[in-house]
Amino acid sequence: MSAPRLLLRLDTGYDIGSDTRCNATRPDLVADWIAIAEAGVSAGCDAILLPLQRTGPDPWMAAAALVDALPALRVMVTLQAGAMLPVAAAHLAQSLQSLSRGRAWLAVEADAPDVDATDRAMHLNRDQRLARSAEFLSILRALWATESPLQYRGTYYRVEHARLPDLVAQRPPVYWSVAERHEIAFAASWCDGLLVPASAPPLAAAVEHAYRARGLAPPPAGIVLRRTIRFDAARRARAAQRANRRRGDA
Repeated sequence: MSAPRLLLRLDTGYDIGSDTRCNATRPDLVADWIAIAEAGVSAGCDAILLPLQRTGPDPWMAAAALVDALPALRVMVTLQAGAMLPVAAAHLAQSLQSLSRGRAWLAVEADAPDVDATDRAMHLNRDQRLARSAEFLSILRALWATESPLQYRGTYYRVEHARLPDLVAQRPPVYWSVAERHEIAFAASWCDGLLVPASAPPLAAAVEHAYRARGLAPPPAGIVLRRTIRFDAARRARAAQRANRRRGDA
């Protein structure tokens, strides 16, 4: 299955709009998600991006509800390296990929401002957070690649005799959610591509209408859409060259 090109970032939290008390007591949040997801796909989005947020359901649970309700929908779940142990993340991703019959993708990020990542990793500098993400992704890759129990001892993670269930599913594609340009070279070593902000005013307007039709205040237009950039051999080579130049200048 080809990678989604344009994604709708679906706000599943209780803090949609200004009246959080109203949203927290809505009778059917899943119906809201389904309606907005359907509107986004109808307007031209290829998939739904589920972010990490301070409030509201876990994005994995939201993804499971959406792929069950909408059999053709593709979902990308945001995963932060510092917020979950890698073995648990690999198992969840494999399970969602199996249950959705190959309609799951991952968006990985080193930090997620929406969930106070700075507080959790305030003792780590930028390079250390990327190093932690590299360990995290290497464990995911190893678990998905072998049926043998995994042993791993790194700076940030340790894994003892871990293995995943025998599920009929290929590994979900992994994209890096770019926060700064220096992360691109890092992502080229570990991920299938990049996830970056996108602009499509007509589509954003359709999504805004869908939120308002459900009685919800839409999120800011600038955060609604994302697009993917898949790494090919040429992009990986250019990223490696830039990384080497930076190391030479350091």
